[in-house]
Amino acid sequence: MAIESELKSQLNKLVPEIKVIFEQIHSSPTVYIDESDECTDHYHRYQIINNAKRWEYYANTDTYRFWIELRMDWTLSARLVFSIHGIGKYINLEALACYPFLALKDIVPDGEEAAISIISVADDGFIFFKNEQPEQIKIRLLEWLNQVLSTFLIKLSRNL
Repeated sequence: MAIESELKSQLNKLVPEIKVIFEQIHSSPTVYIDESDECTDHYHRYQIINNAKRWEYYANTDTYRFWIELRMDWTLSARLVFSIHGIGKYINLEALACYPFLALKDIVPDGEEAAISIISVADDGFIFFKNEQPEQIKIRLLEWLNQVLSTFLIKLSRNL
């Protein structure tokens, strides 16, 4: 699908800028893009479902699921996750949604489990339809994504 590659392209453009920001507060931050495949598409499921509850909709990960994340590790671990999935309890293969969130987690020594904070980074989700023209989706996506990334940077700076 075109939206996944567009999200990846836009996030890849951010990596060098984000890395420079983190280098000012940590000597060796790690910043990279990761995305789901058939073995990992279930990752973040708990956070995706809880994020959907917060937005008061049903995230249908049975019809379609994909995620891509901007991952940032320093003294904390932060992930800006964009999840694309079906919406509604009943199978609707025509409408898909993307509701991003910022997941923050302390890096704990000795493999202990750390609490995860989920922070909303969008004023609204991005809903698109499979029969929608790809160029229309891209125009709407880029406008929406600019707002999301601005909100993300503000919320991330508050948590540094």
